[in-house]
This record gives sequence, structure tokens and C-alpha cells, in this order.
Amino acid sequence: MSRLASDVNQNAVDKVLIPYVLFVEFDFPSGSVYCCSGARSYTALGHVYQALGLFGGISDIQEGTDLSSRSITFTLSGVDNALIEPTLAEKYHGKNATLLVGYLDQNEDLIDDPEILWQGVMDVMTLNSTKNGSAVSLVCQNPLVRWQQAPNWLYTQEHQRLFDATDNFFDQVNAIAAKSVTWGNAQIRAGAGDRARSGN
Repeated sequence: MSRLASDVNQNAVDKVLIPYVLFVEFDFPSGSVYCCSGARSYTALGHVYQALGLFGGISDIQEGTDLSSRSITFTLSGVDNALIEPTLAEKYHGKNATLLVGYLDQNEDLIDDPEILWQGVMDVMTLNSTKNGSAVSLVCQNPLVRWQQAPNWLYTQEHQRLFDATDNFFDQVNAIAAKSVTWGNAQIRAGAGDRARSGN
């Protein structure tokens, strides 16, 4: 079964040798960044992907049969030091990151739209600064990492009102917590964890 939506791209993959370009998209709050590993820029999917050439690097993509989260690291070298501080100050954590691949013809033009190889969220950015420039590394996590995080959400009226100020779905939660109900011939006191016989 093909992992690619395009038959043109799939036929290219089946060849012995096919040139390709990797495309990356980072959803920074100040504006999305589009880059590619090519020697020149490419226009695809409605965006212009700026060429990084040998200045960019991507770690290996690891896959497994379990549901554990596996990260990948994007690296950019030769970055102007003046651009570092504003980038680190952005609230990028948890924003989307996407890796795509596009296949080329003999003229180094795309044979079809790039297709997604990996999607995740931005996690931690680090830098190694020198006098002439800096190298920036951005670790991105698979979305499965969210399964390992607590939602930090309570089933209360106050939190529900953040979704809809007129929604009263949880307005009886506090009353239910202290409610005593009769079930069969036993009285159950909510929140107390004990059962007192009614004598019937």
C-alpha cells in the first residue's frame, strides 16, 4: 500500500534513483516559516519555501510499532546573531511543525506537490553562538507526546464557562458531590465512600 497520495510521487519513489527536496513548515506566532533543503527556493502548496541548502539539517525519523512519541531535530547553521533573541522570545512551544518531501525531474523542478513525511509540535530550541553566526537546533515532538500530558482541565462550571459563557452543564457539580441518594435498600452518601443500610 502506498504511503503517498500522488501516483506521480509514488512512481518516482519506485525508481532506483530520484532526486528530492525536503520542505519544513514552522508555525511561529509571529508568522509561519517555510524552508527547504534545496539549492534554490521552491513555490508549492501556496507558499514560497526559502532555500537553505547545506545550512539546514534534519535528524533521522524513527518509527516503531508502539505508541511512544519519537522526536526529530531540525538544525540551521550560519544564522545571524541579531535574529536569535527575537526567535527565542517567541511562544513557539507546542506550535505545529511539518516535514514534507518533494521529488524532482531532470531539471530539478517538482514533479508534483510535496507530501507530508512527519507532523508534530515544536518543543525546545537551543543555540550554539559564535562570533560569526549561530547554529540553532529545534527539537520537535510527535503529537503522541500529548497523550503523556495531563489535560489540566477540570469538569467544573468555571472551566466550562471559558468555552461558552451561557453553558450551565456543570452548574450542579458541587451539589452532586454532597448528595445522598437511595439505591435499592441501601443509602449511598456521595463523597463519603460508605453505605448506610436504610433498614428496609
